[in-house]
Amino acid sequence: MVDTDRHRSDTIRAPPGHDPERAGRPPPPAGDGRPALAVPWAAFRRAKGAGGGLGEGDKAVLRGFGDLEAEIMDRLWSWGRPVTVREVVDDLQQQRAVAYTTVTTVADILHTKGWLRRDKVGRAWVYEPTCTREEYTARLMHQALETTSDRAGALLHFVDRISGDEASALLSALAQVKSRDPE
Repeated sequence: MVDTDRHRSDTIRAPPGHDPERAGRPPPPAGDGRPALAVPWAAFRRAKGAGGGLGEGDKAVLRGFGDLEAEIMDRLWSWGRPVTVREVVDDLQQQRAVAYTTVTTVADILHTKGWLRRDKVGRAWVYEPTCTREEYTARLMHQALETTSDRAGALLHFVDRISGDEASALLSALAQVKSRDPE
């Protein structure tokens, strides 16, 4: 005899936190303390042969990289050349165990988001960043500045916390910008 109660749909329970309205859509951001920000992925897509990433006029909201994303980007920025997933995995495994498929997936995600460009070389993809570490940092700083209505106040608090060397570098950068702008 078949236990019909086991087959009744009302006895099947959804996992905790399951929202049937979100079925098929990405989950909401984890509660990791980082702000949940919408990213218009179309802004990151690139036409075949184009440079990829965000252009100067693109308006998109950024979010800091996840741990593995940051480790991958750090290596690519440091190495300054196109690299294969195997090279990244081999270097990462000097500090911790990580699967080749995991790094491949994260590199593909970074490519889809527009942070990496890739080219096929033989049977492998080689990846390289679409922007410099400094450009990425500047975008994050600009994003943070856009979160306040008192930008002058935020800049004052920022400048109050930087070192003398950083203040000198900031003054030098401001002088460069001023020399480029026609008055």
